[in-house]
Amino acid sequence: MHKDSELARIRCRQCILVFSYVFIAISTFISFYLVSEMGVRDGLAWLTITAMLWAPNVVMAIWLKVLNRRKNKSFIPWSIAILIAIIIEPIMLFDAVYIHPDPQSPIVIMLIPVLQILILVGAVPIMMWFEY
Repeated sequence: MHKDSELARIRCRQCILVFSYVFIAISTFISFYLVSEMGVRDGLAWLTITAMLWAPNVVMAIWLKVLNRRKNKSFIPWSIAILIAIIIEPIMLFDAVYIHPDPQSPIVIMLIPVLQILILVGAVPIMMWFEY
């Protein structure tokens, strides 16, 4: 009985991990598309913006993998916090490109990774509470 519940827990974690990776990939591709829709003409500028938006996604995916390997209790709450941070990226990009396109939109786009970092830093005390 105990071995079956442990196996179910491992499968649940793997399912959450795969779902998170798929969600990160979808968010990244939506971000690439929305940056292309902004009308960035310079290839280096487009590459810089997409790399800047892509880097936090890669870090969050690696962090999920590390948490899954450590098998700690805060894997599911961290997954939720990371998904919230990931959801913000395409929403803010969509707002900056389609809903409120104005001269300040590039500033908003540059601050998206900062907002994602602030969300994850704000989640650290909550995750430490889940550890104990």
